[in-house]
This record gives sequence, C-alpha cells and structure tokens, in this order.
Amino acid sequence: MLTGSFFAGMYKVNVEMIAVNKDECRGMGMRKRSFSLRQKLILSFVLVVVLPVSLVGLTLTRTLRERAEEQALQEALASIERVKRHVNGAMRQAMVLSARFFVDRELEAVLGRTYSSTWDVVSAYLDYTDFDVYPEISSEIAMIRTYAPNPTLLDNWRIMRATDEITSSEWYQQAVQHRGKISWRYLWFPELEKGYFSLVRQITGINPVGVLTISLNPEYLSSILAQESFETMLLDDEGRIIASSERGLVGQLADEVIGGLTAANGQQAHHISYRGRLYHAMVDQISQGELGSKLRIVSLFPSEYIMAKTREVNLSGFLIVGISLLLSFGLILVLSRVLTARLQRLSEGAHRVAAGDLGHSLLMKGSDEISTLSQDLTKMVQSIQLLYHQKEQLEIGQREIQFRMLANQINPHFLFNVLETIRMRALINGADEVAEIVHLLGKILRRNLELGPSPVPLREELDIVQSYLQIQRFRFGDRLQFTFKIEPEVEEFPILPLLLQPLVENAVVHGLEGKEGPGVVALAAEQDDGFVRIRVCDDGVGMQSAQLEKLGKLLSSEAPPPDRIGIHNVFQRIRLYYGETAKFEVTSREGMGTEVTLLLPWTRGSSP
Repeated sequence: MLTGSFFAGMYKVNVEMIAVNKDECRGMGMRKRSFSLRQKLILSFVLVVVLPVSLVGLTLTRTLRERAEEQALQEALASIERVKRHVNGAMRQAMVLSARFFVDRELEAVLGRTYSSTWDVVSAYLDYTDFDVYPEISSEIAMIRTYAPNPTLLDNWRIMRATDEITSSEWYQQAVQHRGKISWRYLWFPELEKGYFSLVRQITGINPVGVLTISLNPEYLSSILAQESFETMLLDDEGRIIASSERGLVGQLADEVIGGLTAANGQQAHHISYRGRLYHAMVDQISQGELGSKLRIVSLFPSEYIMAKTREVNLSGFLIVGISLLLSFGLILVLSRVLTARLQRLSEGAHRVAAGDLGHSLLMKGSDEISTLSQDLTKMVQSIQLLYHQKEQLEIGQREIQFRMLANQINPHFLFNVLETIRMRALINGADEVAEIVHLLGKILRRNLELGPSPVPLREELDIVQSYLQIQRFRFGDRLQFTFKIEPEVEEFPILPLLLQPLVENAVVHGLEGKEGPGVVALAAEQDDGFVRIRVCDDGVGMQSAQLEKLGKLLSSEAPPPDRIGIHNVFQRIRLYYGETAKFEVTSREGMGTEVTLLLPWTRGSSP
C-alpha cells in the first residue's frame, strides 16, 4: 500500500509539473505570435526555402537539358551500334558462304565442264542445289549467283554465262584482278530490275572458273533499320543508299537526297539539311572484305527532337520548383497550427491521467520530440498500472495462502498418534505386516513434515525412497523387486529433498503397474567428472516415441496435467536450483522399460 501510494503521488506531481510547463510554453507561444510570428516565418521561408530551391531548380533545369541532349546523342549511337551489329552479322554470313563456294570442287566441276548437250547442263544443274538451299534457310541472303565464261552453260538465275558485257564490266574485271579477294558493292541486275548490296569474289579453286556474287536481302536490311526510332540508312563506298528505313530512297545517291551527308564522318553530330528541316547526323563505318570495302551507317534525328526534349525538361523543372515552393509555403502555414494542436492534445491527456483515468492513452504517432514525450508518459502510466495490478495479485495470493493455512491446520501429532494406535492394534492382532506398513507410512509423513527447502544428504533421500518401495511391495508382493547401487563417495552428496521419490513413484505406477509378471526398479548413483549421475530405471511397459516427445513438451510447460505434476516439479526444481549445468534426460522403449537420468553438479560449485 505504501509503495502504490508513493508512485501515485510522484506521478501526480510529475503530471502537474508537466501541465504547468505546457501552460507556460503555450503562453510563451501566444506572446511570440502576438509579435508577428507569421511574418517571421514567412521571412524565414523566403530566406531558407525560396532562394535555395530557386537556385537548385535553375541548376537542375540546366543539368537536365544537357542530359537530354546527351541522351539523344547516346540513343543515336546505340541505334548505330545495333544496326552495325546486325549488318556485320549478315555480311559475315555471306563471307562464310563465299569461303564455302571458293573451295567447292563440285561447283568448280559444274562451271568448268564443257557440255555437249542441253540435257547434260540441266542434269548437272539438278545435281547441284547448294545455291537454292542457303537463301531458303538464311533470311540475310537474298540470292547467290555465279558468272562463268563457259559458252556451253545455260542461264538458270543461279548460274549465268559471263557475256562480253558482263566480263567487261568494272566489278567483274576487279574481281578477276584481285584473284579471290572479297569486295562489296551495289550491283544492279537488269533482268531483275533490282539492285542488291552484294559480295563479289572470284571462284578460283585450282583454276579460275567464274565470279561469285552473294546478295544481301534488302528486306532484311530494311527491317533492321525500321526497328530504330530514328531514320537510319546505309551507304556504300560510292555514297549510294543501299538500305534505308524509308525504302523509297534505296538505290539513290545520298548527296542527291541529303545535302552534305557524304562529307559527314566520325561519331560526332553533324548538322545537315533534309526535307527543309535541320537534322543531326551521326555516322559510323563498317569495314569488311580483304579489299577494305567500307559501309557507312547514318542515323538522322531532327534538331526539333532535342529542342522538344529540352522544352519538356525545362517545363518539368519549373513545375517541380513551383510545386515545391507552394507545398513548402503551405507546410509553413500548417506547421504552427499542427504543433500547438499536438501539444494541446498531450496536455489534455496528461490532465485526464492526473485525475485518475489511467486507461486514457497518451501515445501519439510520429518520431519527433512530442511523440517521444508521449511515449515516455505512456510507459510511466503503464508502470503505475502494472504496480496496481501486482498489488492486487499479491493481495489475492495472500488471501489464498491464509485460506490454505486455515484448511491445513491439522495437528500432525494427532495424526502420528492415530497411526501409532493402528500399528499397536495390528501387532496385538498379529498383523505384523500391516504394522510395518503403518510404521513406514508414519516415517514418510514425519519426514515430509520436517523437511525444509535446504538440501539433504543423498542417503537420507534414499531412505525415504526405500520406505516407499517397501510400502509398494505390500501392494504388489513379489511382482515388485528393487535394487540400489550407490557408490559410498556420493552418499553425503547434498540433494534437494523429495527429488527421487516422484521418479520412483512414476516407475512403479506408470512403468510396472500395467506389466504382466514381475518387474524391477533399479536406482544407481555414481561420480561422473565433477557431477553425480543418478539413474532410476524400470523394466516396465515403456513409452512410444510419440509419448516420449509429448512428455518432453510437458516438462517445459507452465501448467502440466494433473497426472504429470510430480515429474514436472522435479524438472523445474532441478532447473531453478542447479542451473543450466544440470541435465534431466528420459529414455524409453516400448515393452523394454524407461530410464530417467539426473546429472547434478556438486552443490553451488563444491567439489567431490
């Protein structure tokens, strides 16, 4: 009662002091606001927020504009690299095929043979089908064709006779002069009325037999360029457009379409005029073939694109700055009102708690000083509530103890006198066995009443256990046998009283009672490296693994079932008195029996 009143008084004083301080703070806040606190806050807002945010916004806008220009250039470079990778792959595919045909003896035989009849030519063409296979399985290749100066050949769109017009053409003469070296050029095929970007190479093998052309598929090249967001085109060495995202430009000279494009070179932005608009042009080269044929990739993006991105960035920057300033100004206006409202709420709650309403919550959300103060006050109120609750529980416990003491106020001497009277009557009537049992029971009861919380020697605990087993033999007869194997060195070992009797009782009741035939309870105690190992064994019915697991859970529970109170109390007493160094182990096999092992240290650090 004194403790509860003391804390309640201290709490009331603290709450009153807090309330007074809050009132003083609120009064001071009102005086400050009367001296144009709003004007001071607005001036602070201008100096602390408006100027820094404006400077940051201007710097951010300039940086973002530069980033937008750089991003557009990087997108163009990335587009060129993607196109370059795909085109390089297609050209390498054609070069691999040319190497295949360059050493093809079968092709050399077909082209170099002198045929005597049309059927011989057709038969040779039917047997050689490689020119038809590769365009079908490779989307990069549009057509494979050879030109051979063999007058006995027939034209079949794959193998063509090299006429005087063809052999005198520049590309054919160049291929013959370079003797198998690869070159790339834009070839026009009159019979197809189409032009193709083609690989040109003489087929030599052992003897020169003709010129091979492998034409890239313009649809494939156009599809590569069409995937890019910017207008892209490919130019050959002569400045001719061999592929473009706008397919109508294919075959035309670049300078005729776009002024100054041929002079543009290098991975830098070049300003050119195209369709009456200003464009940025990014140019890169692809070098393939042994003659160093160069293919240029041109990416065009309008200057308006960059300007639009810049305007968009500027607008975004100004919006961000404007919105930030408006939000900041609104927060400044709201902040003072919110701050005083939280303080007022906390003060009112403290008054309610001081008036005795301990259930009122003072907790406020947030992580500022006001929230911390509310959390501390809440913890203080909870501590007071806990003290009151503990006080009530203590009073209830004291009443229960008083009740039990009244209920148990039976004179033990009266009980012993009655037992002695029964024993003497049994002796007079010749019931010696009954007299002995009554004597043992009185001995156990007297010992239990005399025991205190202090440890007793192990031999005294064993004497009680032996008396209990002798009483049980009166019930079980020869079905119950027991043995003791105690080392003399451990007989004086201090052990908690009534620690072994519940274990022996479990062995008899749960182990041997359900067993048919005789059973044995064995108790052994020995030294074990600074510990005393005590084992209580029986050869009774044992336990299944599920029962053993359930027993382990019951030992650590707070409220054991009524039939397991004894062994639960033993486990809890060992854990509380001897600490973590002590061990309590139960092993059992169904039909074989159960063994309980206690490993106890010499009491409170003493040595054997």
